[in-house]
Amino acid sequence: MTVEDILPYIHKDDREKMQKAINVAMTNGTEYRTSYRVVKPDGSITFLYATGNFEMDGNDNPVVMFGTIQDMSSMFHEFSQIDKETLALNTKRA
Repeated sequence: MTVEDILPYIHKDDREKMQKAINVAMTNGTEYRTSYRVVKPDGSITFLYATGNFEMDGNDNPVVMFGTIQDMSSMFHEFSQIDKETLALNTKRA
């Protein structure tokens, strides 16, 4: 699987950010860290956080990308709910 294979599943507003993080990591030989959304076939959205590196060959060409992806959806929804509650409290106080 290539990066190009997964890009269609990434939310359209996050694709450029994701591609940039990967390109910078490949170019600089650094770790990539990025968050992004994936749109599931049913239309629901999953919030993910990815981190990883590239293994390069002798000519500094990427051979393999490895890392981890974490589903951050529940944490995102919890923070979103806290933000809504805080806004409601601040509105009542105003």
